[in-house]
Amino acid sequence: MYRYFFVALSLTLAFFSLGGCDSGKSGSSQEGSQAQKEEHSHGEEGHSHGEEGHSHGDQEKSATVDVPEKGKEFEPAITTDQLPDGAWHCNMKGSVHYAAMTKGNGECPVCGMDLEK
Repeated sequence: MYRYFFVALSLTLAFFSLGGCDSGKSGSSQEGSQAQKEEHSHGEEGHSHGEEGHSHGDQEKSATVDVPEKGKEFEPAITTDQLPDGAWHCNMKGSVHYAAMTKGNGECPVCGMDLEK
């Protein structure tokens, strides 16, 4: 009886000790995060990783995008302040995934919402 208990206990401990700690992955994740930090080092000014995602200060917002007459889908989405004046766009809380210089039928071809100017 005790023999089966000790065998079961030994197997359980072996299972948890081997399955719980994968030394190959822990080292590579530390190396990967270090490599990511090195790749992403560009000073503290204008750089944040907050709740709203990744921002590099005014770099992304300062450039006005080109919007064709018949429209364009933006992937990733842009902000409304990147649009040229007079552009019809699908505004999703400040994020724009489609814009055109003409109103067309007034609907976003991507999601069906009404375009606004």
